[in-house]
Amino acid sequence: MSRKNDIVDLKQQKKEIDKTIDELQSACDHKSKSIKSVQENQSYQYMWTCNECEKALSYPTPNELNNFVKS
Repeated sequence: MSRKNDIVDLKQQKKEIDKTIDELQSACDHKSKSIKSVQENQSYQYMWTCNECEKALSYPTPNELNNFVKS
């Protein structure tokens, strides 16, 4: 196989995996969450993240972030 075909195949696999992850995260109840560092674009942000499915849910408030940093 050519390198280009390998890349096209890998990109298709990645697309299918991302779709499966999205489906699993959408079905999750997000009952337990914690603040974690999450990569967004080229930087990292602190976000409330589901402990079960690892979906980034929301940004913590400044007070929540201060409490997280102190602990």
